Amino acid sequence: MNTSARTFARTGALVAVAASALLVSALPASAAPADKVTICHATGSATNPYVVISPSAAGVYNGHYREHDSLGQGDIIPTFTYNGVTYPEKNGGQAAIENGCKAPTYVDDDPTS
Repeated sequence: MNTSARTFARTGALVAVAASALLVSALPASAAPADKVTICHATGSATNPYVVISPSAAGVYNGHYREHDSLGQGDIIPTFTYNGVTYPEKNGGQAAIENGCKAPTYVDDDPTS
């Protein structure tokens, strides 16, 4: 292979690598599958009562939505959709998740109401 053919082949390879890098970098780094739901999973521990996990919507519905309710420490779950049905939040929902897996405290700014 002559010098100009090698140079052309190298240039083509570099262009392909650069194009691939641009395509990958254009994708969001934290793109999660759309069916994932971030919840606070109740552990039953007094010192570490919740862990944050992101199971599929099917896993939330089938394994978490009613779990631990009998213990009085259910999972904290935001509103989510599974099989076309939207389920309401539980145990403080998204606000509790954003508050470190703790139900936000309510402060009455108008005690006359």
